[in-house]
Amino acid sequence: MTKDELLGRGLPKWPALLVVGDNVTEDQAKQILIRTDSFSFSCNDQEWERDLNEAVYGIHAARHEYKDAKDLDKLICERHKISEKDWGALEEAKESYTSKYGLLDGIYYLNNQRISSSWIGGPHGWCNWDGAIGSSNYNIGKHPSCNDVYEEWKIIAEAFPFLNLRSQLLNCEAGDDDSVPEAVIEFVISEGKVQVVEPKGMIATAAFGSDDFRNFTNPHRERGCTIETFRSALKATEIVMEAEKALLEGRFWEEQDKTKTK
Repeated sequence: MTKDELLGRGLPKWPALLVVGDNVTEDQAKQILIRTDSFSFSCNDQEWERDLNEAVYGIHAARHEYKDAKDLDKLICERHKISEKDWGALEEAKESYTSKYGLLDGIYYLNNQRISSSWIGGPHGWCNWDGAIGSSNYNIGKHPSCNDVYEEWKIIAEAFPFLNLRSQLLNCEAGDDDSVPEAVIEFVISEGKVQVVEPKGMIATAAFGSDDFRNFTNPHRERGCTIETFRSALKATEIVMEAEKALLEGRFWEEQDKTKTK
């Protein structure tokens, strides 16, 4: 079976995602979880939204405020003196805050949602704050193709060459009692590269969500970390991105020499 034939295989509307891999450090996890998030925070816990947006944009507001309160986009438009109808200008204004964190462009199916999520299972993803790599309890979608996911893993592998993991997409949703789960395709990520292989069996058992619903009524269940952890992750990622930029521009060793002479 050729690579193109594997990538041409069909998937269901919401295929389960399986991931197993070597753990990363907590600092590396911070980079992954910041850069694979979209920062489009939206959950039922509006105070959490406000706290997150304040950390990123310096504006304590949610995406959609109630009653007469101004929402995040309106306040950004006011600050930058742009029209609320000018979506391009609004996106540019937002990027002026987020560009220093190196958010990965082109990630839709494989984004992590460990910061905030209104999903029934709460914050989730294939990377955790403690550095654990793995997932087996949620689906991606809708309507991904094998090639779509392959292209996203390529972006992720290049951004985080320290990752060493295997990932599979199934022929059904996680926890689908009406189907016999089988792996459709497997991706092997190592040393910044992605290999497409024929699955030889499932790498994990898929089970949708969580069997523990004791936390379901907790108003803070959609929070994946503390605000201190989030701010720390922002700072750590900013430092790494600035160092990488300096290295590419030939400024890194020059700045290191300046530091030594102080």
